[in-house]
Amino acid sequence: MAALGRWIRRIILIAIALVIVAAGWFVWRLYASLPMTEGEIALEGLSEPAYIVRDANAVPHIFASDANVAAYALGVAHAQDRLWQMHFTRAAVRGQLAAMLGPDAVANDARMRIYGLAAASDDLAARLSEDDRAYFQAYADGVNAFMASDGFSRPPEFLLLQTRPQPWTVADTILIYKAIALDLVTGDAMRAAPRARLTSVLGQARTRAFLPPYPEDGVRALSEDEVNYSGEAADTAIEVEAGRDPMGEEPEGSNNWVVSGQHTTSGSPLLANDPHLGHRTPGVWYLARMTTPQGSQVGATLPGAPNIVLGHNGRIAWGFTNTGTDVMDLVTAEEAGLDLVSEDTETIRVKGGEPVELKIRKTADGVVLPRDWFDAAQIQPLDTAAILVSPLDDPDDFTSTVGRRISSAESWDDLNAALRNFVVPMQNIVFADTAGNIGFITPGRAPLRGESGAWTGQIPFEDLPRTYNPEDGMVVTANNQIPPDGYPYFLTESWSPPFRAARITDLLTADRRLDKADFRAIQTDVVSGWATDALPHLWEARPESANGQESLRRLRGWNGEMRRGWPEPLIFAEWMKELSRAIYEDDLGEAFIVYHRPREQFIVNVLSGEAPGWCDDSRTELRESCTDIAGPALDRAVAVLAEQYGPDLENWSWGEAHPAYFAHYPFAASSFLDRIFSTRVPAPGDGTTVNVAHYSYSREDFRAFHGASYRAIYDLADLNESQFISPVGQSGHFLSKHYRDLAEPWADGEYFEIRYDWTPQNAPESTETLVLRPAR
Repeated sequence: MAALGRWIRRIILIAIALVIVAAGWFVWRLYASLPMTEGEIALEGLSEPAYIVRDANAVPHIFASDANVAAYALGVAHAQDRLWQMHFTRAAVRGQLAAMLGPDAVANDARMRIYGLAAASDDLAARLSEDDRAYFQAYADGVNAFMASDGFSRPPEFLLLQTRPQPWTVADTILIYKAIALDLVTGDAMRAAPRARLTSVLGQARTRAFLPPYPEDGVRALSEDEVNYSGEAADTAIEVEAGRDPMGEEPEGSNNWVVSGQHTTSGSPLLANDPHLGHRTPGVWYLARMTTPQGSQVGATLPGAPNIVLGHNGRIAWGFTNTGTDVMDLVTAEEAGLDLVSEDTETIRVKGGEPVELKIRKTADGVVLPRDWFDAAQIQPLDTAAILVSPLDDPDDFTSTVGRRISSAESWDDLNAALRNFVVPMQNIVFADTAGNIGFITPGRAPLRGESGAWTGQIPFEDLPRTYNPEDGMVVTANNQIPPDGYPYFLTESWSPPFRAARITDLLTADRRLDKADFRAIQTDVVSGWATDALPHLWEARPESANGQESLRRLRGWNGEMRRGWPEPLIFAEWMKELSRAIYEDDLGEAFIVYHRPREQFIVNVLSGEAPGWCDDSRTELRESCTDIAGPALDRAVAVLAEQYGPDLENWSWGEAHPAYFAHYPFAASSFLDRIFSTRVPAPGDGTTVNVAHYSYSREDFRAFHGASYRAIYDLADLNESQFISPVGQSGHFLSKHYRDLAEPWADGEYFEIRYDWTPQNAPESTETLVLRPAR
C-alpha cells in the first residue's frame, strides 16, 4: 500500500508539473504575440524601406517614399495591433462566424450572406482602377507579409478559439467599408415588423405620437438661402412610410461643426468631429499619421483599410456624421410570379453542429428576404415575397476608393470631385481649409421613388444639400434635420431630436470669439436637453417618501449636467425610467417590455401637453394627470436606487451606475473572459447630451453602450496643434499597456496632439521606431 501511495503522489506531482508547464507555455505564447515596435524587420513584397514610429500614445507615424509604400506600412501596423479585429469583422460580414463560434452565430451568418456584401466586394475588387487596386494590394501585402514574418505569433483570441487568420485580400478591404456602411444605413425595411406590431396595439395616430416626427421648430443644418437645387425631380421624390425606429435600437449620435475665422480668436476656421458608434474593445478607429514626400495625412483609419477616413492632410480638414437617409426599402411581389435573376444554395459551416443549407434568391430589384431569418419577411402575406432594395450591393459602389482622393484634396472643388463616387452611407461632411474657407456637403446615393414606392432614380449630385462659405460662418450637424423644409427631395423622416444640435448652436453663438478650449468644452458638454426640457413640467410632483422629497429638492437646484460624481443625474434617469412605465405601460400591455426604451422627445411632448392623454392610466377609473403619476414614480425610483446603492443619497453617483461599456467580441458573452477583454469606465452624459452616452432599460444599471468613438478638433491656423482622442487604446492585445490606456483620458475629456512636424531623425524621446526593410 505504501508503494501504491508513493506512485499516486508521483502521478499527482507529474500532473501538477505538466499543468504548470502547459500554463507557462500558454502564457509565453500570449506574451510572444505582443507586437515588435522597435528595431528592424525584413518583409517580403516591400519595394522601399519605411518607418513606423509610435508615439507615447502608440499612434504610428508612418514615413514612406510613396503612397503605396505608406499603405503597405499601415497594413503592417494594423496587423500588429488589430489583427483579431480585422479577422472578426471580415468573418462576420462574410457570414463565417459559426465556423469559429458555433450554432449561436448561424443567424448572423445567414443574414450576412443574404445581404450579399461579400459577393459585392469580391466583384468590385475585380473592377477597381489599376491605381486603386495597386494601393489596396500594397496594404494587403503589408498585412500578409507581417503574418508571414519570422517571430509572428497569433494574438490571444486566435489561440483561445483555436483558429488562424487567413491572408488579407483587396476584396476584404472593400468589405470593411461595406461593414461600416451596413452599421450606418437606415430605412423602413428593418423597421417594418416592429412598427406594424406597435401600430396593431396603439393604432396609427398614437403610434405617430409615440414615435414623434422632427419638431417644427427644431434646428435645421441649412437654411433656404444656403441650398441651391434644380427641383426638376421633386414630383417623383415621395416620402416612405417609415418614421423613427420603433425599438429605439438605433441610438442617434455623431456631431460635427465648423466655424469660419469670423468666429475664432485666430481668424482661421476651427472644425470639430465626434462620430458616435457602438462601444467596443478594441475601438472602432485606429489613429495614424502617414507621411510621404507629397505630404502628411493625420487622423482616424479603419483597421482593414489603408485610408485616413476622418482627419486632415495639412491643407484641408474634414469630418463626418451620418445623415440617416432612408435607403433600405421592402418591395412586395407575388411569390408565384417572382422573376428571379439567380438562385443559389450556400452551406454555413457550424463548429460543433451540423452544416446549415441556405437558399439565396435574387430579383432585379434585390435579394428576397427569407422568413426564417428576417422579421420583415414574416409580416408579409404567405403568398408574397419581401425583396430588399438598397445600394449596399450596387455594382458601382466605389465608396471605398473615395478616401484616398479626399486625403489628397487641396480645395473645396477637389473634395466635391472626390465625393462623386460616394454611394453609401450618405454622410454629412464638414470642410475647412487653411485658406480660410469652410463648407458642407451631404454626398451619397439618395433614392427617388415613384408613386408605388419603387426606386426611379437618385437625387442628382448637384442637388444634394451643400453650402460653401455660408454668410453666418458656421454649419452644425448632430443628426438633426439637414435641409430646410422647402427642400424638394425626401431624405428621411428619422432625424434625431434636436437636443444636441440646439445645444451646440447655442454654445457656438454665445457673444465671444472661439478657440480650441471652447470646442473641447462643447464636445464634452454634458447638459441633458432631456432634463432641462422635462423637469420644469414636473415641479408640482408630490412624492411622499423622505428620499423622494429630498430628491425633488435636489433636482430643483440642478443645472441638468450629467456629471459622473453627482447623484442628481442618477435620480433623474431612474425617475424617467419609472415615469415612462407609468405613462405607457397601460397602453402597450404585454408589448411594453419590448418597447420600453428612453424616449426623450416623446416624454417631453407628453409632459408639455403636446401629446395629451398618455398620463391617464386606463386600468383605473380615475383620470390621472402627469402630476398625479410623477410623484409615485419618483418614490419608486428612489426606492430602487436605495436598494442598489444604499439609503444615503450622498453616496449615489451617476458614474457608478453609468459606466461606458466597451464590449469585446466575441468574449463579452463569457462573464470570465468579459472581465479580461472588455473595458468599463465611469462616463458622464446621456442620450441627449453633446457628449452622448446612450443607455437602455434592459439592465439594472445604466451602462452606456454607444457614444463618441473619436473626438477631433482641427485648427486651421496650425493643423499641428489639432487635438485628438479615441477609446479604448491603440492596441488590440489585452496584455499591451496600450490596450485600454486611453479609456480614462477619453472619459475625462482629455485630448492629445498628433503632430506632423517631425521625422524619424528628430522624433520625440518617447517614441519607438520600427524600420521595415525589403527582404533580400
